Amino acid sequence: MAGDAAHLMPPNGGFGGNTGIHDAHNLAWKLALVIKGLAGSGLLDSYETERKPVAVFTVEQSFSRYVARTAPWLAARVQPAPLVDDLRIELGYLYDSPLGVHADPRSTCGAPGSRAPHLWLERRGQRVSTIDLAAGRYVLFAGGAGSAWVDAAKEAANRFGGLPLDAYCIGRDLADPGGQFLPGFGISSSGASLVRPDGFVAWRCPDHATEPAAVLHAALGASLKDSLTPGAQGK
Repeated sequence: MAGDAAHLMPPNGGFGGNTGIHDAHNLAWKLALVIKGLAGSGLLDSYETERKPVAVFTVEQSFSRYVARTAPWLAARVQPAPLVDDLRIELGYLYDSPLGVHADPRSTCGAPGSRAPHLWLERRGQRVSTIDLAAGRYVLFAGGAGSAWVDAAKEAANRFGGLPLDAYCIGRDLADPGGQFLPGFGISSSGASLVRPDGFVAWRCPDHATEPAAVLHAALGASLKDSLTPGAQGK
């Protein structure tokens, strides 16, 4: 289930429609990859694992706003959850993250489970957002000294049956005139970050790896719920 069928909430905060769209955004790419045989069926199970905690938290926050703004006399009876900033609810929700269910999206710095940061880069002289580069397919971003990750990504895509996977090396494929990429994604110049088709960070390796192809293959397998894949390095 998704949308209002899965989580009804008061209108306070305006989170209902957003939460339903987020459900679909989380589920659509998973369905597509499983149907195409590019991911294990366990990937579909991750829909509820990821979305239910976010939905519960959002419903609680919507109800807390209802009590605070419309029915303050209920506060003593129902003890609503403390109010959290709207930005954390709308853009700071997290999937399977040690940081919890939500965080300030300005502070997560590319942590796995968070939204990939929106940063302006340049490709062939044209400004492009990291969000647009990661729209609808897996994408790997590597630091300027991480070209081996890009080669590993090409190999991994083939090993996963032609999985749509783009890979960019900062400085070689994309320019970073503002110097924001490395701190924004929380990696060094020899590290890499793997972003899912829905724009959430699946995995990152902050520094170099001795066997990048094996490490990335494991990371993709974990993200796609491929049970034959060994554990991945990185965090």
